[in-house]
Amino acid sequence: MYRELKAPPGITDVVFVTDAVCRLPPDVREAFRAWKATARVRLVTLVLNTSAGDLLSISDELHFVATLTPDADAVGRVLSL
Repeated sequence: MYRELKAPPGITDVVFVTDAVCRLPPDVREAFRAWKATARVRLVTLVLNTSAGDLLSISDELHFVATLTPDADAVGRVLSL
């Protein structure tokens, strides 16, 4: 999907919203980090009401939120990208 969007390198963020703990095998983490470097993207993660699990190791920016309402500080900042 990222390629289909023709997202411009160096100025595009990927926003990941999750309510689950994520476990990523080391090879998946490394492959994703390599892709991020090649595509020159940042991963901004919003974690709903739980711990970040392995997302902490791949996210450039991570926010713990209780709700996705736009008036929440982290949500408003991320959605204003």
